Amino acid sequence: MSVIFFLLLPLFAGAVQDLEVFGDSEGDTITVVGWQPGGNSTLNSPGSYHHATDWAGWAPSITDVPIIRDSSGSFCVSDLQLELCIPDPGGPVDGDDEAEPSLADVVASIASQIERDVARLPVAPARVMYQPHGAEVLVNMDTIFYTEAPVQYLTTSILGRTVTIEASPHLFHWDFGDGSTPLRTVDQGAPYPHHTVSHVYDGAGEHFVTLQTSWNARFRVEGVSNWLAVSGRPVTVDQVGPIRSVTKTNRLVLIE
Repeated sequence: MSVIFFLLLPLFAGAVQDLEVFGDSEGDTITVVGWQPGGNSTLNSPGSYHHATDWAGWAPSITDVPIIRDSSGSFCVSDLQLELCIPDPGGPVDGDDEAEPSLADVVASIASQIERDVARLPVAPARVMYQPHGAEVLVNMDTIFYTEAPVQYLTTSILGRTVTIEASPHLFHWDFGDGSTPLRTVDQGAPYPHHTVSHVYDGAGEHFVTLQTSWNARFRVEGVSNWLAVSGRPVTVDQVGPIRSVTKTNRLVLIE
């Protein structure tokens, strides 16, 4: 059995307040629409996030611009080396209300939408795997647990620009289903004989094992030369069971 839920962490200052969100999904695509109560216009056009299994990044361009988020949460053009904001040569002129928004303004709008959607990003859950395989494990013996959590890429288009989101595993939270203290680790484990995560059941019973994984996320916008961190982490959950822990008794048999 697999269950997925998501956790939305606090967003940076300046995020839209009193936002109501409707979401729907089909296959590996999720659509999110947000609006303000009492308003007639949609704040965000529906955003669809697609898995990109073979994404290798777009070819760099000499016109790509480095963008950073400063300590106040604002985006600006930067030299990246000193991480200092520098004047944006393509930005609007003061007093010109009809000027096109700067690239930093566009990135800020894209970041705001992604961070509103972060709880709904269709990140595939890290699956629970264990050894020995089967429905039964032995009491007072190591049961090996592990998962496979490769880096995932999602693509979408926001404000007319291609956006790639990268999700990489941050923390694994194992609940072995027997009332013992859950294990929190950055180690995804491995199968025998290179196993690093295991659990010993000290009594017979049936157990549902749950793995909760939180993911770091960052995004890259077409025309920007660097990745930018997402404020907030998607969380996925996978569960298997019941796994039965059983007691086996060895017997000596006389063969005549």
